[in-house]
Amino acid sequence: FNWICHISHGVWISTMKLLFENWRQYLKEDMSEEKVQSIADRVLPQIVRDRGVPPQGEPIVELHADIYARYSDIEGMKGELSHSSKAEFVDEDNTIYVYFPNMTSEEDVIRSILHEFEHAHQDPEEYEAYRKQKEYDGQSNPHEVAARKAEETWEKYSVDWAGESPE
Repeated sequence: FNWICHISHGVWISTMKLLFENWRQYLKEDMSEEKVQSIADRVLPQIVRDRGVPPQGEPIVELHADIYARYSDIEGMKGELSHSSKAEFVDEDNTIYVYFPNMTSEEDVIRSILHEFEHAHQDPEEYEAYRKQKEYDGQSNPHEVAARKAEETWEKYSVDWAGESPE
């Protein structure tokens, strides 16, 4: 019986450690359109200050409810990627489109903007060339690798519990 308690305690410790290390992904904040816009308005100027203005100028952030509705211009339109599309940068518009219903936390919003802002710094023709090469998929494309790396600085733009930007 003693060994069962020991194993159970070990499993409990491992589970608690895993939860502690990844607690943010288990919390889903109430991310209204207004809250997402507020975060975007706060962090974009900071990101521009830190990273510099992209070659085509400072992008704007525009919120939408759904990627299919945005592309089709049909309100309420949904599709296969409706629940997973977070954000995208469209170089022709110099706009970061954020799909606010899919944002789960402040971290998610900041990471999405950082990711797409990195694309704003990249050559769109080079991005397409990589995309067309068979040896690169959506994960191994060097532009996507760089964009995911840019996300790692998200905490620099997060608001701490007291409501002040950490420095």
